[in-house]
Order: sequence, then C-alpha cells, then structure tokens
Amino acid sequence: MSTYTKDHFDANNYEANRLTYSPEFVKELVEFHKKGQSTPQADSSGKIDVGVDVACGTGKFTTLMPPYFNQVIGTDLSQHMLDSAPKTADNIKYIACPAEALALEDNSADIVTVATGAHWFDSAKFVKEACRVLRPNGTLAIFSYLGLADFPKYPQVDAILREFAMGEEGLGPYSDNGLSNAHELYYEYMVALTSSQNRSCGPSEDNPNCCICWVDVERRAYPQAAMNIQNQRYGGSSTIKNDAHPAFELIDSKTTVTDSSFILDKKYITWNGIKKLFSSSSPYANYCKQNPDKPDILEKYIKMMMDAAGSTDINEVVEIKWWQVLILARCNKQA
Repeated sequence: MSTYTKDHFDANNYEANRLTYSPEFVKELVEFHKKGQSTPQADSSGKIDVGVDVACGTGKFTTLMPPYFNQVIGTDLSQHMLDSAPKTADNIKYIACPAEALALEDNSADIVTVATGAHWFDSAKFVKEACRVLRPNGTLAIFSYLGLADFPKYPQVDAILREFAMGEEGLGPYSDNGLSNAHELYYEYMVALTSSQNRSCGPSEDNPNCCICWVDVERRAYPQAAMNIQNQRYGGSSTIKNDAHPAFELIDSKTTVTDSSFILDKKYITWNGIKKLFSSSSPYANYCKQNPDKPDILEKYIKMMMDAAGSTDINEVVEIKWWQVLILARCNKQA
C-alpha cells in the first residue's frame, strides 16, 4: 500500500504541486484507441463512451478527459485523495476501490488509463482486471513521469537529483515498494502484456468465451538516459529467458526512445518548483514522518543542486527533461 493512502499524507499539497499532463496527450490516446476499432465507437459528437482513470489521486489526469468522453470515472484506493479531486465537469465521477478489484462491470470501459500510479499495483492482477472491464479492442494506457530528470544546462546536477530520489543517503530508504518498477520503465507490465504464457486470463467456468490476448503493445521512453536503469537490471548477461518471463530483447524491440517530452507540458521549472514537487512525494512524506527532528533533507539537496549549478536564486528558471514512460496495448477479446 502506498503512502498516498495514509492519513499523514497531505493530499492538498499533492494537488497543488504535482506536475500536470499535456492536454494534447489525451487527444493522442483517443486517436490510438479509434484506430483500433473495426466500427466507430465515437458518437455523433466524436466522443468515446467511457474512460476510466485508475489511481487517479486528486484527478490530475482525470480532469483532462471529459471533453473526449461521454463519461469519465476516476478510481483510487484512497478516499482521502479523492476528497481533494475537483469535479470540473458533469460527466466525471469518482469511486474509491482497489486497482486490482475495480468496482466496474465487465466490458464497461473503452479506455483505461493509469497516470503515474501503476507502480503501486500488482502488475499481473491489474492487467487481468483491466481486461475484465475493457470492451473488445479496448485500450490500456499506462504512463508516468519518474521523478528523475536531466538538466541540459547543468548536467552536473543530474547525479545529485538521482542520489536524492533513489540513493541510500537520499530518499531511497523511504521509498514505498513499487517505485523501482517505475524507474525500470514498467518492465513488469511489459512482461505481463507480451509473455506467450502469461495471458491475463482465458476461458473459464465463469466466462467460457473469454480469449484474451494483448495486441499492438508498444512502449515509449524519454529521454535515452531513462533506459539505463532497466538495461542495467534486465539487459545483457542478466537477461532472463523463459516462457513466463519474456526475453529482454522482445520487450526492448517494442520500445521506442522519443526525442521529445510526450506526457508533460512542463519543460522549464524553478528550483523552488522542484522543491515543491518533491515535497508532495511519498518518499519525502515518509522521511518527514520517520525523522521529525532531523534537518530537512529536501532543503539540503536543493541547496546541493543549486550550488552545483552555481545558482543563488531559488526562483531561477531551469530547463529540465523529466524522464517519462508510456505503455499502450489493446485488449483483443470476445465479449
């Protein structure tokens, strides 16, 4: 269970300071979905019927979806987070439920999205659950920014940010289980979606006509440096090759490294903006809870980054390349 579900987590700070997603990215997901439909699913207004945003938190991505759907459903395990989610359109509703047991009917959604949240799930169980609620040829979109970044003007800062976010002297010991899955570009989800033996489900007594096979699976990463953590763990001589865990080469062949940001609008941020962003993270919340009398680790690392950059103005605007990942797949099943 992630820190976001706990009472000590500040949901209002999360809503105020997390990065926002690009509205153009929603359009791209909708177009991907429409291309996979043998018959048009959009109504006369061009809208898709139902979109479900899982682990929606305070609705950062959910609130971008209403113009493209007749109904948008945001789900999250934490009612605490949902209480801070704005209801910005009449066609949004929120439901508190686990990602692996969605309170939705079979074949009820056209698109299921997970925005910077899938690393908290049991990947195999969630893929199966997504198949259950998706309609035939429905789209699954899992994407995230990773809390890591490159600084084109100040490359000497890159390693300091990584140490802060992941290192033993930084927030690494305070990270919830699951963050490593995100840093490895959701490799586990690629396993679940591409393994010849690890189908999400199949014919059963309850649903004898079910025949699941994920198709059109693709993954995008940005920038190239984001691939390094995954490659170090799964590439080369460490590759695991068996039917239950596909070869690294198969997964890698479905991955494209893009030359530009694709889920975020923000390419520039102040040092203070970086500070506020990390103040809304679960590892930092855990650090503060466990070390109430220690100096603020966030202040320490922001100063280290600024010193390395030779910057004295916390409001200096710096260029930043946030590491990002996107996985797309279609659920090819019989209703």
